Amino acid sequence: MKYTINILLLLVMINVKGFSQQSSWPYEIRKNSYVIKVYEPENETYINHKVKSKAAISVQLPNSETPVFDMIWTTALLDADRDNKMAKLLSVEIEEIRFPDSVSESNQTQLQNLLETEIPKW
Repeated sequence: MKYTINILLLLVMINVKGFSQQSSWPYEIRKNSYVIKVYEPENETYINHKVKSKAAISVQLPNSETPVFDMIWTTALLDADRDNKMAKLLSVEIEEIRFPDSVSESNQTQLQNLLETEIPKW
């Protein structure tokens, strides 16, 4: 079951707007002087068309040469057409984001807002 979910989510993510130009992981977001890389998600559950996943992310902070690594947890709602073996991503919600202590509260707030704005666009 886990293998099927990973393939399903990967296929959905590749074909969703925003991934069509970039079909491999990590997915990169460049905005507001931040460079964020979202690594391939690891799906934890698939129940009632909801996929709960976690993913590592790296964040290049402005004026820093070394990225910091963080984790995000998401819930995605899928519309699955099992007969045609197709799925459509309806929504993605960020459930939790963890940042290392080295990231200031100001940067944490900005990054959280950025991720919560950009990821659902996928």
